[in-house]
Amino acid sequence: MSTTQQCPGYCMRCKASVPMSNPQQKLTVKGQNMLSGTCPHCATKVNRFVSAEQLNAFRAASVGSKKYQKR
Repeated sequence: MSTTQQCPGYCMRCKASVPMSNPQQKLTVKGQNMLSGTCPHCATKVNRFVSAEQLNAFRAASVGSKKYQKR
């Protein structure tokens, strides 16, 4: 996968669901899991709250994509 993975988020500026560019996992102050990235169209910050299962799937996909890249 490229830097734009299939992690949809809602862009408030574009008012549409867009795939995040450079998604990163974060933990909020209250302990919720969150993915944070940027909109590929307008470069606005896009966030999405996810469950622990979805976060584990994201981690597996991101590790898998780095593991099998050609050198």
